[in-house]
Amino acid sequence: MYRQNALAKLEEEKFKVYRRYWSGVVEKLKEKYPQWTSRDISNLRFHFEVVTEDYKYLLHFCALDELLELFQVDCSPEQRRAMFDAADTHQCGAINFEGFLELMNNMNLRTPVPRPDGIEENRDEIMVALSDVAEAHTFTQMSFGLF
Repeated sequence: MYRQNALAKLEEEKFKVYRRYWSGVVEKLKEKYPQWTSRDISNLRFHFEVVTEDYKYLLHFCALDELLELFQVDCSPEQRRAMFDAADTHQCGAINFEGFLELMNNMNLRTPVPRPDGIEENRDEIMVALSDVAEAHTFTQMSFGLF
């Protein structure tokens, strides 16, 4: 459990950086996964965030299993468990975003499932603004009339 908590803190901070510099992150990921477009990687990130946001951006096996059902990936639960265990490099019962991308890549998914309609394109900017407000000093928040 200690490993998982330590990793969760790192992943939470990493996602704050991802939100700020997403375009640069995508370019690096496209070099690593050339079969995916920027949109594919963004869609995978969206699905990962939706499932893991309450778990500090760590994906547990049961959530992965649900995602794979959603993506209609044809493999047995035993195969899924084996792939998950291989991606769990920290051996804490959960995988981070990089592990998730590696797992999806190993499944040879050419075009990941798209985001649902109605998801804003400027979601990252909104999340950065909310994060900045949440981290602002109480006096600053009051000065801008947030209370």
